[in-house]
Amino acid sequence: MDAALLFSLITFIPQFFSLIHGIHVAERKYGKSASHYQETEGPPVAHEILTSLDFNPETIDRVCFIISKHHTFTAVDGIDFQLLVEADFLVNSLDHQITDFAKNIFKSESGLMYLKLLFPHVEI
Repeated sequence: MDAALLFSLITFIPQFFSLIHGIHVAERKYGKSASHYQETEGPPVAHEILTSLDFNPETIDRVCFIISKHHTFTAVDGIDFQLLVEADFLVNSLDHQITDFAKNIFKSESGLMYLKLLFPHVEI
């Protein structure tokens, strides 16, 4: 993967991913937003939006892959995916849950920094 693509993925995917979460497709269709429903329903919406915005197929495929696996932590295969998982945990974890995840999920320097800022009591 070239540096320009990696940079665009790192800066774009978390922002786009947050928009997909805001759509709440799973909640509308199933009445709940369980992770399985998010991973199933999010990619087609993302694909449609990115295609209409004329994104290149490689970016569309990457975004859809990450959305389809964002609760499958063994699927993390790049820094873009890692940052997204960490951001998802930071905004969705309750205070008492974050301690359990901190040592297993957070790996990036920026993720660890935000973890300490938002949850100063967590030991890493």
